[in-house]
Order: sequence, then C-alpha cells, then structure tokens
Amino acid sequence: MKNENMQNHQKPLSPAEKQALLECEKTFQQCLGASFEGGRVLQQIRDGELYREAFTTFADYCAEKWDCSRSRADRLIGAWRVYQLVTPIGVKLGHEFQARPLISLTDDQIVAAGKWVLKIAGPKKLTSEHFRLAAAQVNPPTLKPPPPQRAAAQSSDQAA
Repeated sequence: MKNENMQNHQKPLSPAEKQALLECEKTFQQCLGASFEGGRVLQQIRDGELYREAFTTFADYCAEKWDCSRSRADRLIGAWRVYQLVTPIGVKLGHEFQARPLISLTDDQIVAAGKWVLKIAGPKKLTSEHFRLAAAQVNPPTLKPPPPQRAAAQSSDQAA
C-alpha cells in the first residue's frame, strides 16, 4: 500500500483534476469544513486522490492543508453520506454532529433511523439526542451474557 501511495504521489493531476481540486478547496475554505458540503468535497478529494501531486496520503493532505485530522475528515465525509441518505425522506439535519451516531450504520439502517427520527420527533426541532436514540433503535448494542457466578453457586452447594 505504501508503494502504491508513493506511485500515486508522483502521478501528476490532469488539468480537469487540478480544476476539481481547486473548486473543492475553495468550497471547503468557504464553509470552513463545518458543513455537509465540506464532507462532500473531502470525499471527492479523497476518492479521486486529488491530493496526490503534493501529498503522499490523504491524512497528510488534511493535516498540512487544513490542520484537520484524518478522523475529523472521515467524520465529515460520513456525515455527508448520512445527509445524502436522509434528506430525500424529509430529515433536515442541522449540523454534522447530529449525523455522528448514524455514520457507522449501513445505508439501510441510516434510512430506517431517519424514518424513526421523523416518527419520534414529530413537528419538534430535531436534536442530536433524537439521532442517538434512532441509531440505538435500528442497531441495538449487543449485550454480553453475564459471566457465570461460580462463587454464588459454590456457596449454595456448601449450604445444602
């Protein structure tokens, strides 16, 4: 993988890719990366490897160009994915933080969570808590069974 990154780093961008990178960076700078649009353009830069002329990895690009960690970029990209999936069903996300509980879900689970949010929130303004509850509803945490209680069983045996 590292060799592949090094080869990509040396592969120049086409004029169309350079233009796309300029447009993405302008959009990202205008929104300060704090909107769903920021996630959209970061995804375009990452997926098209538009950073490759000046940076070896997407993480390096984010850190050096935007003072943004790779995990922050991944959250913005994930929030963009959630936004794309829930907007068509009528969910109006206010900000990236609301999308976070849904980022790790599958596309189908995200849509189901979006429908659930609409059902529980009704006409109220959607909050981050609505999205957290919806994520838990469509993807409940798996609980480990409690460990066997040997000490209790042994004392019962001894008492008998």
